Amino acid sequence: MGVRYGVVGGAGKDHLARALAVLGEFNRLTDHGASGKALGFGFVDDFQDETNVDTVASTGETYDSGNDCYYNDGGLDVLTGTPIGDMTSNGGLAAAFDSTTSQIWNSSAGKSTGDQTKANIGLNFGTAKTVAEFQFYGSSDRGMINGSFPTVNFELQGSATGAFAGEETVLYSSSFTDSAGVVVSVTSGITATAFQYVRVHMGEGNALNYDWHLAELVLKENIAVPALVLQSEAFTAEQAPADGDFIALLEPVDAVTLGTDVKAYLSQDGGTTWAEVTLDDRGDAETGISVIAGSVAPGGSGTSLRWKIETFNDKKVKAHAVALLWE
Repeated sequence: MGVRYGVVGGAGKDHLARALAVLGEFNRLTDHGASGKALGFGFVDDFQDETNVDTVASTGETYDSGNDCYYNDGGLDVLTGTPIGDMTSNGGLAAAFDSTTSQIWNSSAGKSTGDQTKANIGLNFGTAKTVAEFQFYGSSDRGMINGSFPTVNFELQGSATGAFAGEETVLYSSSFTDSAGVVVSVTSGITATAFQYVRVHMGEGNALNYDWHLAELVLKENIAVPALVLQSEAFTAEQAPADGDFIALLEPVDAVTLGTDVKAYLSQDGGTTWAEVTLDDRGDAETGISVIAGSVAPGGSGTSLRWKIETFNDKKVKAHAVALLWE
């Protein structure tokens, strides 16, 4: 891993030798695919698996087995609501929200009567929501426009009332070339304004006059970044420690301030009482991954040692390894 590290703590303690031993163990654990190892003065966990993490007490965490780390990430969630629009033929509006992205034209939501120069379909969320991404899928055999495959203009529109009579706001606009099974995916550039009613409006300015077929429409919103609480299982010391050292390899996905956005704690009574560690950034373990460390007398009394990491202020991080040392 090529770790570089400085001295933890103050004078009178052999922190440097202990830290170097820990970082050596980080490397060896990574090389040999092991998760954790007890040292004579502590415990090192490289997160090769979840063995030494208390997954009951931990919250907001996701384990990445491919990269051997824990992270917190809000991600995306599919929005639901009552279908709206004029694509009521064939499979009807509900066919565009049945999680089936590949459907032939007569099973898809369709429009085959009235003003066929344009078509609309969307959702009434019941309360205002902000769309962060959306995708729509043409029918698998005839595409969106009954097999004629023209260029089609489209807009994502939002309305507070659902009237779409001039009060609506255009949240995104573009065009696509139709084809059988066409998929249009928009993941950025959408105006981040919340509306109760959101629809895809197709055909504006195209002078089209065809049957319309849409297999599926997916509207997504961002999920708030969860606060990460990552806590270890208990490690037993031979005697009650007077001091504890915390060392971690942390990848800040967002810019963070230690002690404000990221905090660490130590306990020696099994997690009942916690003492906050004053953290310092001791340089990079490798590109993008920092060594953070600090010392504190663990909270409580006893020989049941635990560490804990917490995040605040919607900050995303990845924890790659942690060591807890005591004396």
